[in-house]
Amino acid sequence: MTRLSILCYHRVGPAISEHVALACRYGDLVSVREGVARLAAHGRDAYVAFSFDDAYGDVFVHGLPAFRQASVPATVYVPTGSVGSTEPFWWDSVEQLFVTASARQATIAGHSFSLESSTARRLGAAHARQFLRGLAPGERQREMHQLRNLLGGDDGTAPLPMTWAQLADIAAVGIEIGSHTVRHENLLELPVATVRHELEQSRLELQTRLGVSVVGIAYPFGTPDSFNALTKRLAAEAGYTYGVTTERGPNRSGTDAFALRRYIVSPDEKPSVLRAMLLG
Repeated sequence: MTRLSILCYHRVGPAISEHVALACRYGDLVSVREGVARLAAHGRDAYVAFSFDDAYGDVFVHGLPAFRQASVPATVYVPTGSVGSTEPFWWDSVEQLFVTASARQATIAGHSFSLESSTARRLGAAHARQFLRGLAPGERQREMHQLRNLLGGDDGTAPLPMTWAQLADIAAVGIEIGSHTVRHENLLELPVATVRHELEQSRLELQTRLGVSVVGIAYPFGTPDSFNALTKRLAAEAGYTYGVTTERGPNRSGTDAFALRRYIVSPDEKPSVLRAMLLG
């Protein structure tokens, strides 16, 4: 039975070259789009796909050279509303604000956190991200402003997304471009009309600006509480042929093409951990 293991990265570092070399030992490297086609063919081979959510600039800096050198494909999922932005994603701002906070204690959504240690700061940042994730964009922006004042930190070193020119260079070498919607909001918390817009507009803009066919959608967050049967149907109606999640595991012939599983990989993941994913 065909097996497709999809690796899901957000940030990328120099270790990506080592990861590519290791993955080649456990299956043929394909784009997610091609992997889905291989699953439908019901073969008996193993395939590995590298995917990158959020289109961070370091995918261009580290990922593109690695895939060019190895002559292997990959897939990048783009939240079109953030392309070329000089502002970091809000979740990266939260992390940097906690890391650089001058305050030694903070109360967020009724929970008080000591910020005296790096562990405490990580816990506080995780709590803040969870709280902010459930807010509407306007409300989240107001809370972020208050968080900056509360913590006294600086998010100026947070990573930024790629520009349209960088995405064009990536697409030009054959890397698959997929959608990550427009604003990267939880689709289950939006009205149906807004979900349709997020799915349709992002796909249209990517195809128009980059001159590529876009058939894949990465659901923002990708957890079971961020998509459902209606989301999958709306994605199909918008012209997508597959959807990826962040639920862990391999995919086999017969797997729902709109609920593909992936393994989340850190930029500096140890080879032994990556190997376990590819064998899992």
